[in-house]
Amino acid sequence: MVDDFDRLSGMIDKMKDMERNGKQDVPFEVIFPSEFMLEHTNNKFDNVYEFLDSGKFNTDDFDSINEDQLNVFISENTDFENWEDFKGTGTEEYVFRQLGFDN
Repeated sequence: MVDDFDRLSGMIDKMKDMERNGKQDVPFEVIFPSEFMLEHTNNKFDNVYEFLDSGKFNTDDFDSINEDQLNVFISENTDFENWEDFKGTGTEEYVFRQLGFDN
């Protein structure tokens, strides 16, 4: 019981730290680790940059990427329908990892 309370207390502390730190720039490879990429690309890609490069997307200037083309690429090469679903799931799993939850 005490261990559960300590774990919960630790998670609350981590959430408070995340809130205090506000918006953070987190590298793609941290949000989309190799385990995530392998799982969601049917073991075709283990690196998010390799994945995007294979679609001829310029990862140096992500804002210039045509989102419609990215959505098509994601729907054809992952188990997600679009960039928002891909990004949302990756971000959610990242937050869970930061809080100490196992996927």
